[in-house]
Amino acid sequence: MRSGKRNKLIFFGIMDYEPNILAVEYIIKNILPELNKKYKIEIVGPKVSQKLKKLESNNLKFCGYVEAIKEKLSEADIFICPIIAGSGVKNKILQAGEVGLPIVCTDLSLEGINNDIRQTAYIANNAEEFIQEIEKINNTDVKELKSRLEKQKEIIQKYNSIEMIEKILK
Repeated sequence: MRSGKRNKLIFFGIMDYEPNILAVEYIIKNILPELNKKYKIEIVGPKVSQKLKKLESNNLKFCGYVEAIKEKLSEADIFICPIIAGSGVKNKILQAGEVGLPIVCTDLSLEGINNDIRQTAYIANNAEEFIQEIEKINNTDVKELKSRLEKQKEIIQKYNSIEMIEKILK
């Protein structure tokens, strides 16, 4: 994990899926205007509408489809996931956690994931909380953050690995 400010935020998902569209609109309307201009947000995923694409700026970039999402995630500093609609497990949370990103997300984003993940995720249910949690990550000691992210990865692997899911299904 690198030291210094973590100012590259990322969100990803299929961009013609309504809960993802709502999340991106929330980022644009509620989070981005409150962030210090030092932060950059990348939205990754196919099928971005022209309506959203027109909202691109120096601080907001739509990357479209990427072949290797894990590589793209590992280039980022913080995963933000303001899911405000939808149901079921958000695989994006699991993928971000597996690559070691701090996760700032809504309670709804954690639906279907073992409750232990709440020990490591930064939970934010409004724009002010998103800003506070992003700043909290940037003010956390590198060793402390690294320890938290290792625990996060352990939790994800323990409860959401292929082996665990197969065991549950049997």
